[in-house]
Amino acid sequence: MLSALADRVQYWMVLNEPLAFTGAGYFLGVHAPGRRGFDNFLPAAHHAALVQAQGIRQIQQHSKGLKAGTTFSCSWISANSHSEKDIQAAQKADALLNRFFLEPLLGYGYPVSDLPFLKKLYEYFLPGDEHRLIASPDFIGVQNYTREVVKHSCFTPYLRLRTIHPAKRKVPMTEMNWEVHPEGLYKILMKYDAYPEIKSIIVTENGAAFLDFPDGDIIHDAKRISYLQHYIASVLEARSASAKINGYFVWSLTDNFEWTEGFRPRFGLVYIDYKTQRRIIKSSAFWFSDYIKGHPAHIFRS
Repeated sequence: MLSALADRVQYWMVLNEPLAFTGAGYFLGVHAPGRRGFDNFLPAAHHAALVQAQGIRQIQQHSKGLKAGTTFSCSWISANSHSEKDIQAAQKADALLNRFFLEPLLGYGYPVSDLPFLKKLYEYFLPGDEHRLIASPDFIGVQNYTREVVKHSCFTPYLRLRTIHPAKRKVPMTEMNWEVHPEGLYKILMKYDAYPEIKSIIVTENGAAFLDFPDGDIIHDAKRISYLQHYIASVLEARSASAKINGYFVWSLTDNFEWTEGFRPRFGLVYIDYKTQRRIIKSSAFWFSDYIKGHPAHIFRS
């Protein structure tokens, strides 16, 4: 995947959301190739982590002037209570969702101390793999939409935790049933910025699916505008705190096919009538255009 950012340097992403495609495709079986269980997930994840590092090294070695990295789906994790068990559950969820592919890349190894079942990964190691997992990315991408609130659960194998649905917590949600929580993006950016090995962070995906109702040639998507206003404010807050934020992308330019959710959820700044292929520019697109034109932040310059 190729992107051109503010300084017109080309950025190459080796992998897009490695936990998402290995977890959905090789553990849950809801995406291709439809396999399930840890015996499928662990070798797939290890090989993806190896590819991640090798791809970065190859690009850096053979393509001068390009910046190589990879991008991670991530969610801020909050414990449901101050109990020790809930706090431990949050640490385990964070290790899986936010650190599993990042820390091996940076030289820390898999987060086995928080997730002991990951020791089984070493069954799939070949000699030298501990070094092959490591690379020095020029940047990492962050793809964030929401946060997760977790609590201890003795009924969940391996992880011993479960998430608390946003509806039960009576918080604002998008059409994906994801909590609207812009503070989570700030916190995840600051968390990643604290790794000294990370040189640059780009928010490669951030946005929201809401119900869009065309009124002739107008779609006034006020909820999406509010979402973007608050999440962008969190990005700029992190940047003002000296976090190494060097890019921001809204997901997405147009409505699109969302894997198992199909065409139902609409993330786009531009509406697509799938029957006629007619496009309608939403109010959020006009708002975002005006915002980046008038905003001095380097992350919005192209």
